[in-house]
Amino acid sequence: MNTPSDPARPTSHARPHATERRRIVHVSDLHFGSEGVEERAEAVLATTAALRPDVIAVSGDLTKRARPEQFRAARRFLDRLEAHAPVVVVPGNHDVPLQPFVRFRSRLARYRRYVHPDPQPFFTDGHVALAGLDTTRAFAIDGGRARRAGLARLAERLADLPTHAYRVVVAHHPFARTPGLRLGAVVQRADRALAAFEAVAVDAVLWGHRHETVVAPADTLARGVSRAFLLVQAGTATTRRGRRSERGQNTFMALDVAARDVTVTRLAYDDAASGFAADATWTFARPA
Repeated sequence: MNTPSDPARPTSHARPHATERRRIVHVSDLHFGSEGVEERAEAVLATTAALRPDVIAVSGDLTKRARPEQFRAARRFLDRLEAHAPVVVVPGNHDVPLQPFVRFRSRLARYRRYVHPDPQPFFTDGHVALAGLDTTRAFAIDGGRARRAGLARLAERLADLPTHAYRVVVAHHPFARTPGLRLGAVVQRADRALAAFEAVAVDAVLWGHRHETVVAPADTLARGVSRAFLLVQAGTATTRRGRRSERGQNTFMALDVAARDVTVTRLAYDDAASGFAADATWTFARPA
């Protein structure tokens, strides 16, 4: 098992034109403005530095209530993350203000001002590619939606990548129902989104929102999906609102991408050590 103090990548058999090993750190549901977040954020930064990622995904809900001071705190955190690797960040439902005038007229104006002008950013180094997808809605406090325009833009960005590149979508809301959760927890038009992901040979989809870790191939959680791309739901990295099996816990994820397989590691906060440590791993063959 890889740990923050032992950041070596997992080994894999070589193949012609194989992807060079890459590490993706996946952080979600920071909720700046909530109690205790700043302390946990320091631990996330320390562990991320030790992991030496190649790219970092932040899958939304940077703030508690989309207030300017909360966005400023989130921006300071992102600036420090960017010292370690490029960051791909998308908005979550908590990053949309509750005030009706702001919410319905320009739901992401504050996000664009403080976080990033593009809520669907893109990164590639030729070996891995991360494409952001904005699933936020003005007409829903909690839920999300996969829009045709966003999916089309994502497809355009992923279409011209080399065949060996590992393709990752970063969003906030879930695209598949996990056991024990209501159907409403899934993004609207999830079937359309999953079909689009399959059409452009996506290898993994990263999201958050539910404050609990779930790692599974798409064909085991979603109907009508034949390609076993990974679905990775991260818990909350910094708040005290972990849910269900992670109640009261803080976790985030690391994905180690090799030529033939991907190892996903969950890092959980250890109170005794006052830091994050790896506590679970999953290894999957890369989809054909």
